[in-house]
Amino acid sequence: MLDKVLFTHYHSVMNTLCWQVTGGSVRGREHGSTGRNNQDAFFWRMAPEALAAVVCDGCGSAPESEAGARLGTRLAVESLLRTRPEGRDPVAVLEEARQRILQQLERMARAMSADPREAIHDCFLFTIVGALIAGERATLFAIGDGIAAVNGETVRIGPFPDNRPPYIAYGIFPPEGFEDAGAFRFRILASLPAREVRSLLIGTDGAAEWDRLEDQTLPGKGERVGPLSQFWSDDCYFSNRDALRRRLAILNREAISLDRNAGRIVRRPGLLGDDTTLVAIRRS
Repeated sequence: MLDKVLFTHYHSVMNTLCWQVTGGSVRGREHGSTGRNNQDAFFWRMAPEALAAVVCDGCGSAPESEAGARLGTRLAVESLLRTRPEGRDPVAVLEEARQRILQQLERMARAMSADPREAIHDCFLFTIVGALIAGERATLFAIGDGIAAVNGETVRIGPFPDNRPPYIAYGIFPPEGFEDAGAFRFRILASLPAREVRSLLIGTDGAAEWDRLEDQTLPGKGERVGPLSQFWSDDCYFSNRDALRRRLAILNREAISLDRNAGRIVRRPGLLGDDTTLVAIRRS
């Protein structure tokens, strides 16, 4: 019996050790021009039995949503791992994690303000796109808009009518205009045996139109932007923890040149209008 327990634990540890993870985030061009912060965030954690990774995008009209997005990534990852997800139905795991997140958000909102609705609107409106590899299963999921890919097959989530994505915190105080409470629950984008996974990618909606960018050239350079697949296929993004962020920053750098014939300065803006965050996972 002891041998069986030890083997099971060793097998679980090996399941998490066989994955590599990298991520990065940059402020979008539009936020930079208005002096706003990057309202995206990402976080992942490997436990002996599971790997959870999440990206969050704060509501653009909320004054402090970047704080909520950063908090949301950690709440989501820790809530997922505390469900002990290995071997369980992903639907049940995600719903249990969602309830944990909502309990924490409501508790903080009530501690922060006499009007918890106001605190939630100002701080805790964020979308979630995530990946969970637990036991023998891998699952991609989301509440709100963004992008995800498994083995190179990309799924775009959204856009939503009037640019109003559902936020997980709407599960506490649903706003007017959202009739379907199911919109505030996790949607499973893909669920497959972990042994079939070669690569996963999750991203905020700033990366949702990457196919429009991949044939463009980097500002001030002749190099192509390239496809999303670079982020899970190129070793450099996993050997250097900052490489993905730096690549996004190069895409979004303004290029300034002198047109001598016209006698004027030419400015080429960065390519990423919105805050952009990506996390890539691949088999080691």
